Amino acid sequence: MNPLRPLSLAALVLIAGSGTAAAQTLYVRKAPPASTVNLIVNSTKAGSAQTDQNGDVRIPIDLATHLKKQEIDARVFVDTCDAARTVTIIERDAAPLPPDDGCTRQEITGVFVIQRVSSVVVNVGSPVATLLLRQGSYSLRARGPRRSPCCPISAESSRRTGRRWSISASQIRAKTTSM
Repeated sequence: MNPLRPLSLAALVLIAGSGTAAAQTLYVRKAPPASTVNLIVNSTKAGSAQTDQNGDVRIPIDLATHLKKQEIDARVFVDTCDAARTVTIIERDAAPLPPDDGCTRQEITGVFVIQRVSSVVVNVGSPVATLLLRQGSYSLRARGPRRSPCCPISAESSRRTGRRWSISASQIRAKTTSM
């Protein structure tokens, strides 16, 4: 057997799998449930989808098709209409299309490098839309509970050490009822 055969097979698997590992994706969070989210890349409508019961939606972005590029320096705008949200991703120097009648527009401040593996997460649940740009995959599901402190904190221990601790009312009730 040729000693290079396993190595060439491994290289083939890496090359074949690298194109499908991740792709440009837009996630919109906290939009009204069952509303429409539109994606515009430069001046072209690039996708549309309905939000789920949580107000979340996932829309693939294909910059190679719309702009003939794998990555861009982009500005991002969010248009809020009665029953729809429109996310516009444009190249840094391009001018966006005007918003539709009756819609309000806000620009998410900054210039963002959207690469081949980028996940663009836009949260529209507050008056000011926010953007999380992740170079890699993103999950809409929560990861689990946050860790709690390793040890209960008592007023006695803070008096001895001289440190100030933040403690919640439920922790105080739990501590006083167990004494």
